[in-house]
Amino acid sequence: MAASSFIRSTSKIQYDQEVTLVSPDHQDHTFCGIMFDIMCAEDTPITHLYITSLSVRGGLGDVSVYATKEEVSYNSLHNRSGRWECVFSGRLPASWRNYTELPFEAPVEISKGGTRAFYIHSRTPGDASIVYDNHRRHAPNADDHLRVLPGMAHLGIVPFSDQSQFGWGAWRRNREFVGKVGYGTRMILWRRNVHCQFPWHWRRCAAAFYMQHALSFSGLPADVVEYVLNFCGWEWFKEEETRRRTMSAGAVAAGVKQILGVRRHTMGGEGEMVSTAGGGDGGVVRRRRGSGSCLLM
Repeated sequence: MAASSFIRSTSKIQYDQEVTLVSPDHQDHTFCGIMFDIMCAEDTPITHLYITSLSVRGGLGDVSVYATKEEVSYNSLHNRSGRWECVFSGRLPASWRNYTELPFEAPVEISKGGTRAFYIHSRTPGDASIVYDNHRRHAPNADDHLRVLPGMAHLGIVPFSDQSQFGWGAWRRNREFVGKVGYGTRMILWRRNVHCQFPWHWRRCAAAFYMQHALSFSGLPADVVEYVLNFCGWEWFKEEETRRRTMSAGAVAAGVKQILGVRRHTMGGEGEMVSTAGGGDGGVVRRRRGSGSCLLM
């Protein structure tokens, strides 16, 4: 099956991970539709993404969702209906507070590093069907696996039409999708040639495991070590790395405190303040006279 095709299998796809990305929501605008691209990340250990649903809010009504038949951007295809395929169609009640899920008839596949366009449209007359936002550069709509790119809003009640309800200017650029993206992933199993595609915390722990066994006389053979790593998911070792960094920071702080051996002593008399560094009688002593003054080593 080509990477750009729709999944038409009657059996349920077994995803390694199911995720929902929730976009920022400022409710800048409402109108008939929004067209945008979804890009699959290149720097994560996955083979494909499978977009299973989109969720939106607004006046809704007679809503349809389209996806490009190939892995291409919507640019220059916004008015070419023959390059798109309908993946959802239904009449929905208005939902202004909560997102309404639009489940696809079949998952839409995006290969690693690929981009695919989606178009959500309502035929309901008026300007309150689909909520969307202005494009904000400082608030990317993305997670570890995908990025929802800025797109165009549609002001016409006829899908893909260049004529709006006002008779002019049916498309508005620099608009962003508001809602949820439901998707599943298929992950890459570890091998030497894909080691660099795994997260840095995974690579660090895997390298430590490999050195402990495969490069020592008392550990497991290299083939066994690689066989074990092949079964470790990409999200493994994250907690271990967090714990290691926390312990390292604590050990450094304790070590600095022990080395410096900071002590404060208040002496009687004329307000003399003495600080001793070195943690014992042989420490370096600094004295400063004067009310309320102190020298901390």
